Amino acid sequence: MTKGALILRVTLHAPLYHGQPEWPPSPARLFQALVAGASRRLDEPAVAAALRWLEVQPPPVIGVPSDTQGQVVTGFVPNNDLDAKGGDPAQIGSIRVAKSFQARHLDHPELLFIWDAVESAHAATIVDIAKGLYQFGRGVDMAFAQGEVVDEETRAAIVAGWKGPVHFPSPGAPGTGLACPRLGSLTSVHARFADSLNRFQTEGKGKKATEVFAQPRKALWQQVPYDAAARRAVYELHRVGEPGRFAPQSAAEAPRLVTQWRDAALARLVSAGLEAEMLEGVLVGRRPGAAMTVPSHLRARFVPLPSIGHEHVDGQIRRLYVDLPVGGPLIFDDLRWALSGLVANDVMLVESFDLDMVGHYSKPSRIWVTVTPMALAAARRRIDPARQKAEAKGAPERNDEEVAAIHAVRDALRHAGIREVVRSIDVQREPFGAHGLRAEAFDAPPRFPKDKLWNVRIVFARELSGLQVLGDGRFLGLGLLRPDLGLDGPVTAFAIAAGLEGQIQPHELARHLRRAVMARAQAIWGKRAKLPPAISAHGEDDGPAAGHEHLYYLVDPQRRRLLVWHPSQAADGLMGHPQDLVLEAPPVKSKEGKDKPDIRTHKERPDEETKRMAKEVSKKKAERQKLARALDGLTELRAGAMGVLALETVPLDEGDPLVATSAMWRSVTPYRVQRHAKVGSAAEAVRLDVEAACAGYPPVAVTVFGARAVDGALEAERVELRFSRPVAGPLALGKTAHLGGGLFEAFE
Repeated sequence: MTKGALILRVTLHAPLYHGQPEWPPSPARLFQALVAGASRRLDEPAVAAALRWLEVQPPPVIGVPSDTQGQVVTGFVPNNDLDAKGGDPAQIGSIRVAKSFQARHLDHPELLFIWDAVESAHAATIVDIAKGLYQFGRGVDMAFAQGEVVDEETRAAIVAGWKGPVHFPSPGAPGTGLACPRLGSLTSVHARFADSLNRFQTEGKGKKATEVFAQPRKALWQQVPYDAAARRAVYELHRVGEPGRFAPQSAAEAPRLVTQWRDAALARLVSAGLEAEMLEGVLVGRRPGAAMTVPSHLRARFVPLPSIGHEHVDGQIRRLYVDLPVGGPLIFDDLRWALSGLVANDVMLVESFDLDMVGHYSKPSRIWVTVTPMALAAARRRIDPARQKAEAKGAPERNDEEVAAIHAVRDALRHAGIREVVRSIDVQREPFGAHGLRAEAFDAPPRFPKDKLWNVRIVFARELSGLQVLGDGRFLGLGLLRPDLGLDGPVTAFAIAAGLEGQIQPHELARHLRRAVMARAQAIWGKRAKLPPAISAHGEDDGPAAGHEHLYYLVDPQRRRLLVWHPSQAADGLMGHPQDLVLEAPPVKSKEGKDKPDIRTHKERPDEETKRMAKEVSKKKAERQKLARALDGLTELRAGAMGVLALETVPLDEGDPLVATSAMWRSVTPYRVQRHAKVGSAAEAVRLDVEAACAGYPPVAVTVFGARAVDGALEAERVELRFSRPVAGPLALGKTAHLGGGLFEAFE
């Protein structure tokens, strides 16, 4: 019999699920639903044989939609004890007890169950049985099911494209898990059903005879853990004959190093008597002309770790990280034995229990950048070095290549099971770190040539933690990412760790912060270079820059934080995708002779115009990277009378009150008016000024507290805003918004 993957899709009548208490729904629950749906066919030999076959199969992979918990609803039902009231139906109200239900609200109503490497004969019968399924969960969860048997490639595509979490079984892992069928489950379900038909039994004889309620026997299940953490080990690279001395290797050697260590470990395990075909599947994966014997989620992963964690670190490989998912055919201790003391090219692997470097790669962050480039199914056109001018790429072609690479990164995230919302993706050949290497340095033909390698920067809506390795080369040392704790999107936050003397003076502290950032930026741009208007806040004529698209220096006194906000990064499209750029283009003339914005795509614009826009994009990206370098490593701030402050870069999560989305905001630093309106009261003048500052936002109701004159200007101690609909932070308004004033926080 040929083998494939058995897939059952259970579709609920509505995107609600009432089954309790487990989530995801257990395979035992599905097995019972299949038996119930096939109740009239259980006498058929093929049906009974298929169900007995299914109960002894390895636990399935389970795909579920994203969910949120609904409200708890309490109902009052009889407790089956009416005999205590003499059997009088009129007394039923006195024996009701509370019973609570809590539905799950699902993003979509479909559930997925996958059994790998199954025989097609029994699997085809299960597909037919699934057509009878009518209920899944509680009695209110009406459903239907569809099944199919597919090959390995189709199965992988279905899992990769699944919209929601995917849960993998981990047999043998510690702890409890989900109830799954086992040998004898079908017989026990039959017995439980028979018991339910005879729940009342007679005890005693004659006048002493009484009817007694008996609980049906429990069905037989096995508890199988799901999503158990992979077992891991870290090995240091030491020189042979020189114990304790590292043998650093270039990060560009990552694919070669993984290949030699993996193959050497495989050979050692084969010589010890382990099955070669199984080892090929676990350690190597699919080879040309060979069948995949082990699913990808059970494969061992070898990840060389270039050193990170300090601005002066050289980025060379000194450690190898290895993990092996629980539940696969290879025992982890066997893999550890095969790698310990392994020697290749005068480099020895020595197991280490120091996990500090792994910790650097696992810190929570919203921004992740590649240390080794991703291998993506989006190749750049290769140019003959001898014909660089003749074969040079135009801006449209480069843009199309980057767009294709961005889509490939999104596919890689799905393949890795990362379902977090992505705010932006940047792709390029150049590294994102000071000690990184260009993508082509990692050339690993024939499978991963340099034109398929990309350095990538991903910004998520929420923090992600753990070791992240993405792309087609994730089993060969490529696609390793590190958390970028520097410039967190358009806002960089610093916590005042120590050194503060006296009270925080927002305006003065912001001025000292601006001086420090300007000095660091000037060192990066060059002593004689002119800083961009977004950094210096000066225009081409050295006067004040028009508008507000330059840095804000914000002070959060309550939380002892300083923030640098670059609003142009959120406004100029650089945080979005190349196809979403909103850089200004020269206006075009309408039929009436009036100017109107140019909304043509790059394919519709003249080539010279497109080149100009592409050049502007590159300029903005370079500006952002230089600013990130200026802010990275800012650990000390001399703030005059407030002391020498020790600063620590801290992340801002989505729920932070300064960057949250809310309809209600209140100021945390005084608001100073732009213009003093000549009206009756100071509070009224502030209110009018705030309303003018909120032009472009939804309609707002303004409440002013403590309006007063300070240094010849009108300001309010506190201002509260109530917008007609939520707006996203940061929110800084007023005359001193760029220097510590008028900062708002969300509140309820």
